[in-house]
Amino acid sequence: MAADSLEGPMPWHESAWNSALRALEAGRQHHALLIEGLPGSGRGAFAEALARRVLCDAGQAVGACGDCKSCELMRAGSHPDYLLVGPEEEGKAIGINAVRSAMGFINVTASFGARKVLLIQPAERLTTAAANAFLKSLEEPAVGTLILLVAARGHPLPATIRSRCQRVRLPEPEPAVAAAWLQQRLGHDKSAADSATAEQLLALFPGRPLLALRHSEGDERPALAALREFFLRCAGSGQAGSLERLRGEQIAASLAPDALIDMAGQLLAHWLRGQRAGDLRAPPARRAFAGVDRIAALRRARRAGQNPNAELLRGSVVAALLAPFSDGDSGSRPGARP
Repeated sequence: MAADSLEGPMPWHESAWNSALRALEAGRQHHALLIEGLPGSGRGAFAEALARRVLCDAGQAVGACGDCKSCELMRAGSHPDYLLVGPEEEGKAIGINAVRSAMGFINVTASFGARKVLLIQPAERLTTAAANAFLKSLEEPAVGTLILLVAARGHPLPATIRSRCQRVRLPEPEPAVAAAWLQQRLGHDKSAADSATAEQLLALFPGRPLLALRHSEGDERPALAALREFFLRCAGSGQAGSLERLRGEQIAASLAPDALIDMAGQLLAHWLRGQRAGDLRAPPARRAFAGVDRIAALRRARRAGQNPNAELLRGSVVAALLAPFSDGDSGSRPGARP
């Protein structure tokens, strides 16, 4: 089960959850919702909790009852009127065949109750062909069908998709709230040492406590921490030459490609958010934006099934990561294009 699926809506999503329930109770629920949030922030848990509430027989104001036949089927993963569509493999794209299956699901009558729910996550992994094929279903879904698309906040989904959905923007948790939640999930008491553990994890994954929980005992955690510390040192000095590039590639060698790409993109984005408005037009920020674009291109290539040479990919990611502190560009070595 994905980290975003551990439980119901997260405490920091209470306002958005209450708004969704009010719309549902009043019969004002749009037929398609685009739920936007950071991966690992609980966006999937929000969507799945809403799906359970829509299909629940009891229809309680606070959420699904958990006891009716529909809730039992959802818990068993066998509800005939609920379909979850995602990549066949972790990190891969959602192709047109998966969307065709979803369209078939939409076009049949509900077999258990009056409602059906289709959940696509993460929607940012829809290929262009899959997104285009899905447009008709978004425009004219079958009666009683709710379509939920879960996507990364700020991800440039096609305008044709976004315009057909009601957007639900989920906020990031406040650091103290995220730390308290993570500390509880880790089974810790509120001691100083335990707080430090939660804070250290959240330093690696700011605003994404569910992802922090997933990596709490992961083998890659030390390498992720080393990469963050390395980046902060380069940011502190404001310089990164060939020696720093080599050191970065040595650290990156301990990380799987997707983990490396995700962490590098997160570090650059977090650095940019910390810059003053006037500095965002300066050369370091411009190089950082170019680095973010480069990392996004590598991520898209990975999701499309391309598999560049591992060493060249590491070099490209590290070059993009160090771009703000380098006099060169954020490009990669020859041959590292996605």
